[in-house]
Amino acid sequence: MTGNDQELDRWFKAEILCLEPMLVRFLNRHWKDEAEIADLCQEAYVRVYDAALRARPANPKSFLFLTMRNLMIDRLRRNDILSVEMVADLGRLNAFDDEPSPEQQAAARQELQIGRAHV
Repeated sequence: MTGNDQELDRWFKAEILCLEPMLVRFLNRHWKDEAEIADLCQEAYVRVYDAALRARPANPKSFLFLTMRNLMIDRLRRNDILSVEMVADLGRLNAFDDEPSPEQQAAARQELQIGRAHV
């Protein structure tokens, strides 16, 4: 394993694998066949890793969730069960939005207040 491979592996663990609980929750809400969730995750990881071999995405979370969305659409097309409602639902998914979560916003406000108190 080269140094570049180790660096990519470290990046992948720190930026992508840490998102697995969030990704699984997303799939539990938006994918009907629970038996396919682990396979979907693995396929998304392969796609993200392969893409990162060429260039690291600027926003790993957004890239992962966009990859998952595209993978879901591919699966639905392949299974020939793509309905207008499913496409509309997938179009409204904002899981890959760059906006911080309410928890992240609250934590940032607390850090800012703590920092101001120490100045």
